[in-house]
Amino acid sequence: MAKASTTAKTPASSLSLLVPVAAWPAPPCHHVTAICPTRHARSALATGSATGQICLWAADEEGAEAFDERALRLAPRALLLGHTAPLVWIASCLFERAEALVSLCSGGLLNVWDPMDGRCLSSVQSSVMPVATVATLLPQLSHVVIGGEAHGLVVVQLSSMTVRCVLSPLDGWYAADTHTA
Repeated sequence: MAKASTTAKTPASSLSLLVPVAAWPAPPCHHVTAICPTRHARSALATGSATGQICLWAADEEGAEAFDERALRLAPRALLLGHTAPLVWIASCLFERAEALVSLCSGGLLNVWDPMDGRCLSSVQSSVMPVATVATLLPQLSHVVIGGEAHGLVVVQLSSMTVRCVLSPLDGWYAADTHTA
């Protein structure tokens, strides 16, 4: 992937505008490994790929075929780049009292995204769970439980991106090591 940027100066001031440009020789492959619906028509669906990208899809009922009233047209709206390993999980969550998307890759990187503009709001690399294979949100939608090859479970609070608890296997039972700030 080649990256370039241009700087445009306005004649009335010395302000500059940096516009990032990304060019691919071919469209990126998007082999879907994770999927999540959202409540926003502009970003109705989020899909994660084996190469680490997340695609936000817009829903458009008007673009569907007129003869099928159940048809729905999905169009790619944004490609989010923030993971370098395959995505294993995407979910809608609450972050700072607003709806967001949370994603986890197999490398243990946990990201929180704004589903409207695609900005990465927060990110943390788990040193406790270096290889993640599964995750889920707790009912309050503000804590993630991550499991992986370490055979334990890690509970991460999304607002601070801190580990709140580690559940480790111990003689057939799980022992909890709680973390307090």
